Amino acid sequence: MRLGHNVSVNTGVFSFFDNNEDKIAAVVAHELVHGQRNHPIKGAQKKMTVEFVQKIAGSQMGGGSRLAVDVVATNVKAVGITKPNEWEADNIAFTYLTDSGYNPGSPAAVWQRVIDNVGKSGSKGLFDDLLNPSTHPGEKERRDNYARKLTEYSNNKVTVNAATGEIKVNNKTFMKPAAFANMSALERSYLVAGNLAAAYHSKEPLAQVSNDEGVIRLGDFAIVQPCPADI
Repeated sequence: MRLGHNVSVNTGVFSFFDNNEDKIAAVVAHELVHGQRNHPIKGAQKKMTVEFVQKIAGSQMGGGSRLAVDVVATNVKAVGITKPNEWEADNIAFTYLTDSGYNPGSPAAVWQRVIDNVGKSGSKGLFDDLLNPSTHPGEKERRDNYARKLTEYSNNKVTVNAATGEIKVNNKTFMKPAAFANMSALERSYLVAGNLAAAYHSKEPLAQVSNDEGVIRLGDFAIVQPCPADI
């Protein structure tokens, strides 16, 4: 997200998320909220205020005192978008996604992929830079927040065990997805659970479960195409 309500989507987002529209929509929705709530502009205004104070105070000090002012100012200016901004963007983005018909489990799946890939092929440095712990909530915090929203969206019928990936419906085991292609077992769990959540959120009576050429459906909702290792 840039100043002026412009959102730039790097091609790396498409490759990182395997061109999956639901996951990319989760990322874009989050950034749209930042723009609509003027988070970047407010952050820029704060930085400009700090720079003004830094110049005035620094001009009247010398030696160690001036260095201290510069160090404090540098750290304050580095915090443009704050943790409350991030939580607000996450929470509102979930509503945008579900209202638009995207998978309610995709935001949790996005953060699970980030968790799975931090530290791989030097990506830790990339994510440490993009998701600075001092200005952003932790990756697992954000995933778990979205998982709670998924459950609420399902009328509290669908849950995912963050340790095992087991999906339950009405406290009864539905399945435990396995890793497949580029997705970890947990990433798949959140996506499958999202499909279930959309079905149980619907006010329409749910029809029978059916097998549509390998795709398990619940009424009109496609839930999962099982792979051989799924339980």
